Amino acid sequence: MVSLKQLALFIGLASATPIEPRTIERRAVSATDLANFKFWVQYSSAAYCNTNNAAGSLVTCGSGTCASVQANKATIVKTISGPSSDFRLLSPWIPFKRPS
Repeated sequence: MVSLKQLALFIGLASATPIEPRTIERRAVSATDLANFKFWVQYSSAAYCNTNNAAGSLVTCGSGTCASVQANKATIVKTISGPSSDFRLLSPWIPFKRPS
């Protein structure tokens, strides 16, 4: 026996029309946006390359992966360790300069 709920669902699905496919609008990324992305990538990288440093110490990175972060004298705020990650919270709350 078919319930009213099932019948209503069947009627709704049978009368539905497919959604028109949408095209992706192409947009350019500005030089400013790209510089900002690169800057925040450095902060992301720094969160993982400072896993052995204590809270309060300055962020240090090898091979120039976070030069702007180091130039801003960012410090480690807190350590967070998990089963699949080990990274540090960094303090970007000091005035900093993004690369031009």
